[in-house]
Amino acid sequence: MSLNPRDAVIVDFGRTPMGRSKGGMHRNTRAETMSSHLIDGVLARNPKIDPAEVEHARSVAASSPPATQDVAALHAFYKRRADAFQRIGKIDEAIRDMRRAVQEFPGENLRQRIDSLTDLGILENRGGNIKNAITAYEQARSLITREVLGYYMSINRLLIGAYAQAGDFASAEAALRDSESTMVILRKSNAYYNGFGPAWESNLEAARSILFLFQGRWVESE
Repeated sequence: MSLNPRDAVIVDFGRTPMGRSKGGMHRNTRAETMSSHLIDGVLARNPKIDPAEVEHARSVAASSPPATQDVAALHAFYKRRADAFQRIGKIDEAIRDMRRAVQEFPGENLRQRIDSLTDLGILENRGGNIKNAITAYEQARSLITREVLGYYMSINRLLIGAYAQAGDFASAEAALRDSESTMVILRKSNAYYNGFGPAWESNLEAARSILFLFQGRWVESE
């Protein structure tokens, strides 16, 4: 199965310590302190990870909203901080900030709104909120016009995966058929031959593979 740049993969793992005592021996330890030990452990075991990048993410995650009522500035801030939170493993905080970026400070143009809803869906999925992820993906897909039809391929790939995770194979299969029909249109566009074609085709094949994988059709998934 092929991967896309925004797909999440597990490369390492760790867990916070625990100790038996009344109420738990770490009950007075802040969550930030516990998670920092996990991050330090990951950095120690994976020397190719740049510690400066992690420190930058921590710095952005600790920042406060700008003192402004400018919607575009606040949208950018909450998106940036959400990304920082997810980079250091704080998915709940990342979801909270991305929801604010989408709901309270929507993007200025169509592409920004589609991108932000898609990012929200990805975070909701990573947080185990499959129903919320599906809602976000469906909202993003509903905004797509013919001028930005290529978005359909990546969003439908994500949506098919979420439907399949939820066990809604009928919706996943319907979305796959929609992707196949959309690809027929995209193959006739200039953009297809100007560099976008391979990415669109990859999204279609990945969507099909994901669905087959969840259906237990292992050979076809390959």
